[in-house]
Amino acid sequence: MGKMQDLQDQYCLALTDEAIEKMKSEGHDVEGLYKSREAARQRQKEKMTNIVHLERLDEHKKIPRDPKSTFVKKAVKGNKKVVAAAPLVYGAVVQAQNTLWEPFKNYNSGTVIVFTLDERYQYDTAYLTEMAHKISASKKDETNADTKTLRDNLVNTRSVFCNKVGQSIAGDVELWCCTYFIKNTKLLPKMFIPNDRILPFLVMDELKEGNKIFGQGSPIELINKDFYE
Repeated sequence: MGKMQDLQDQYCLALTDEAIEKMKSEGHDVEGLYKSREAARQRQKEKMTNIVHLERLDEHKKIPRDPKSTFVKKAVKGNKKVVAAAPLVYGAVVQAQNTLWEPFKNYNSGTVIVFTLDERYQYDTAYLTEMAHKISASKKDETNADTKTLRDNLVNTRSVFCNKVGQSIAGDVELWCCTYFIKNTKLLPKMFIPNDRILPFLVMDELKEGNKIFGQGSPIELINKDFYE
């Protein structure tokens, strides 16, 4: 029924007013079509609404955590002692594969995330969103020498990296911009990036600048959606 409804919705959403009015002029009863299209629009809106509840992570921000807690056991895969001590950060999505912007079953999908361990801004979603916009805009701005390495990495879609963000964008904040591969979109709320483009991570190891041919690019791990959706 789900796939059939999706096909019906796709048909209805593709119908323009002109197409429906033409059917009407040919003698068809189109009142039902208008209703079906509106219902399809509402279902599409609901489908693409992905609002999360990051406040549910508040109780897990303090470290060290109880190694026997459900969070440590299920939040991310990895050594439990490391998970128990790993800082929790919010990351703003700078850019991501197209398939991550709508519900889609996919594996190892690439993203670029900006985050900080600075306590002033670690959970400041407005600040992180602003920095993500500035970093994205820097791809077209060649005036700042301190963003060249990052700029080159952002433009190269095959680049796997972890870079500090230059002072021309970050100011006095130690801001990190890194690639992260989402192993399975089932880890994401509704299988796609939330509408506010903020995702929670654990920093599992020391952050170091550099590029990699293979590997994750950064020692961060996405927290399972079960803890904040």
